Formats: sequence, C-alpha cells, structure tokens
Amino acid sequence: MKTEDIFEQNLQQLEGNVQQIAHFRNRAGTYEKRYDFRSITFDFFADQLTKLVKITPDENFKYRNILDFASGTGDLSRYLAQSLNESRIYAVDLTFDMLFNGNKLNISDENPVWVCANGIQLPFSDDKFQFVMMKFALHHFDDSLTKFMLSEIRRVLTTNGFVIVMDVISPEQNPSKDFFKTLNVMREPANRNYRTKTEIQELFHGHGLKLVTDYSKTHTYQICVEKWLREFYFFENTLPFVLNSDEITKNQINLQKVCDFHFMDIQAGMFVFQM
Repeated sequence: MKTEDIFEQNLQQLEGNVQQIAHFRNRAGTYEKRYDFRSITFDFFADQLTKLVKITPDENFKYRNILDFASGTGDLSRYLAQSLNESRIYAVDLTFDMLFNGNKLNISDENPVWVCANGIQLPFSDDKFQFVMMKFALHHFDDSLTKFMLSEIRRVLTTNGFVIVMDVISPEQNPSKDFFKTLNVMREPANRNYRTKTEIQELFHGHGLKLVTDYSKTHTYQICVEKWLREFYFFENTLPFVLNSDEITKNQINLQKVCDFHFMDIQAGMFVFQM
C-alpha cells in the first residue's frame, strides 16, 4: 500500500471511529432487542448462511474458519456456533461493549472467539478464512472507507473463499432511492450509505469478488413505520419526512395506513461473492 493511501486510510479511520464507537457503545445493551431490519430478517438469513457453509463441496473447507466482520454482539456468530461444530468462528468488532454484551449471552466457552479490532487492520494472517460474513454492517461504511475494508477482507480470505453480505437494499429507482438513503442517514448517525442491489454488486465486483447467483437472495418485508423509527433518533423529524413524502415515493415504498399506524416495504438481500 502506498504511503499516501496509508495516511488517507488512518485519517478516515480516526474520524469515523470516534463517532461510531460512541454510537455503538450507547446501543450495545439494547442492540438485540430493537425492532429493525436485523431482527426482522435474522432467522431467514441465518438459516441460508448455515446451509451455504454446510454444503460447500471443497474438501479444503472441511475445517472452516469463519470471520464475522463488524459482528456487533455476535448474534449470528453465536447462532452458527451451535450448528457448525467443525468451524472456528471469529466475531470481530471495533466496539468492545458490543463484544462484551455478546459474550455474556454466549453458551460456549470456545466459539465464537471474540476479537476487538479495526476492520481495516485485521489481526489475522493472510488466507486464514474460508468465509467472511457481514451482517447489516456494510451501510456503516462509505465508499472511500469500504475500499480499504474490502482490500483487508481479500487479504485474509482464502482462494475461492466466500464473502456473504446481508444488508438492507435501497430501491433502484428515484425518487424512492434518494428518499430511502436520506431517511436512513437521518434516523441513525452511524449510517453512511444504504446501497442499491446494483451498487452492492458493482462495489464487490470492483474488488475482484464475483457474485454467486445460486445463493444470493432478496426478500421484501413490511415494517411498521412508527415502531421502527421510535427505536432510533430524531423521531420528530423522521416520521414527518416519511408521511410528507411525495405521492410517487409513497407508491414506490407501498406506504399504507392501517388504523393508527403506517406500514412501508423494505427490501433486504443476501449476496454471496467468491474470490
């Protein structure tokens, strides 16, 4: 890596880490109790991911090392640890409080391994992991920081290894695309960019990771707007932003009122990429 790239990386890291660590420290104790995309979609994605790891045919993957990148409290790591006995799972997050709370909920002394580390300077050797998973973490990284993160992921990933990305997807078309991206930055300071399906695929393709279409899936969920927005910040601003959106946006997000509550569609996807 060039000297100027290292300087830029460290500067971005410092600026972003201060804000995000503070945010997630405050959220650590209630992280798994929130009504949000992560909790709504967890069962489906966890099941799909377990199947993917189990059916991978390559004999080199018999004993698997799995990296849970930006793991938060490691809810997915703890789930996988119960069903993937031959795997060694590493839950890595920048916020110690997240890992501490996750460890308190863990039933195993061996899996996962809890590691507090920066995602662009991982404390692992080259080619260590057969699987790297990112569960609802990608939207916390802007494009400039993501390029360093993906370079580091590629370093620790084995040849033919898999990167599994689970995240909420912004609509492809405007005005709902701009509306959705703006709303999610408004409601939570740690959010950087909720990408479209096309943007996610192009981002990873640009770093030499090809989409494995057989395992990549998207699902549409209907959420209660009031319940969802109250879990985060600035409810007095975000709710009017939704309710006062233009008619085209309302139609595109399928905004409906049922009794005293509003509901809208969100789409989440699991993207499987291979080195």
